[in-house]
Amino acid sequence: MASSRPSSPFSERRRTVHQHNVHRIVSPTLRQFEYARKSPYELKQLPRRLKDFYQQQNNLLDAYASVDDLLESSYPQDVLARLHGIAAGDEQTPLLHFPNEKADKSHNRTVNLVLNVNLLINILLLGTKGAAVLLSDSVSLFASLVESVLDLLSSLIIFGTTQCAGHRDESTKFKYPVGKQRFEPLGVIIFSVFMIGSFLQVLFESLSRLQHEPTPANLPFAGILSMAITVIVKAIVWVFCVKIKSSGVQAIAQDSLNDVVFNIISLSFPYIGQTFNIPSLDPIGGVILSLYIIIEWTGTLIDNFSRLSGRVADPVELSKVLYCVTRFTPVQSVSYIECYHVGDNVIVEVDVVLPPSVSLPVAHDWGETIQYVIESLEGIERGFVHLDYNPTNPPGHMMQASMAVEREKKKRFARQDTNETILQPTDPESEAGGLSRVNEVV
Repeated sequence: MASSRPSSPFSERRRTVHQHNVHRIVSPTLRQFEYARKSPYELKQLPRRLKDFYQQQNNLLDAYASVDDLLESSYPQDVLARLHGIAAGDEQTPLLHFPNEKADKSHNRTVNLVLNVNLLINILLLGTKGAAVLLSDSVSLFASLVESVLDLLSSLIIFGTTQCAGHRDESTKFKYPVGKQRFEPLGVIIFSVFMIGSFLQVLFESLSRLQHEPTPANLPFAGILSMAITVIVKAIVWVFCVKIKSSGVQAIAQDSLNDVVFNIISLSFPYIGQTFNIPSLDPIGGVILSLYIIIEWTGTLIDNFSRLSGRVADPVELSKVLYCVTRFTPVQSVSYIECYHVGDNVIVEVDVVLPPSVSLPVAHDWGETIQYVIESLEGIERGFVHLDYNPTNPPGHMMQASMAVEREKKKRFARQDTNETILQPTDPESEAGGLSRVNEVV
């Protein structure tokens, strides 16, 4: 008599995969939005406002195209097949590698290279600029030296936070279960505070010199040469860094652009003042430079702080995620979606409605597949997919549910107030006033 062996969960999933063809969970794309794309030539012919609108529309179409490329690959089917247990021998096998894993490693290597090169450049430029300041008494050159010192400090801070964010081992995964990606924008915030505080001091020094009788600034050839070298080198760094998507590298790009503007003004004001014997131009240049840096880095501080505080993501990100989710054929509707920042990247929370007749194992595997695909999109740190069977169910979090209850209470009270007003007995003298009150409430 043959012995009956209990089937494993993976065996059950192997059987159910034939009932739910993995190739049918993603609808075929028609690329139906490409007709709305504007070519670079067409954009040039448009007025500025229309050009901005269509440029943003092109960015949205690019986001949709990236979703289509991901869904047209074998990745969604690989995820579902792995969940069903077809491609794996047991539960110990890792699920699979994300499609952009190699690109992420290459991106991290590029970021580290940029940080190392920028650190070396700042050390060399600081030495040349320090020698120039020793030969001159220009407050504009002194402001430029302060900015170079802070450049070096910023490089050290950003380099350290980036290394900490990229370091992950057994000892840290329990302390930081979702990683340390927020270290990098935190480093930018710390540096922004240093930058603003230091240039407030330069601003006060420049204003103090303006109050007294300023003396003409001495601008030696070594100072002119060092400033010119700084402008050229920093312009090259800015061109290389501006397209790299990392808050640390973007801070370096912004700092390099500031250096270009800063050093041109630092050189121009004392040079013109020395040439035309206008000694007050040098401290005026220091005031302008200080205000420029303070305003620029205040904007950077506010931007990074708001991202770390959970600022809502860009509408393009929201549309991209919504488009991705609705491409899955089992999804009947999306009842709730939120995309918000936690640093550079975005957290996604989405409630999807599936058919009520779907079994729990199949619904689970569909939800997991949607979640892994969302987390494979560029710029998405984590995705949380909540499965529902009724689009009218309350939101999935206590705060949203409480807000929904409060809104319903306000609507109910407004309706009661309206009904009471309408039902009040009226007399000829007060009828007009009562009707006007009803109209105001409505």
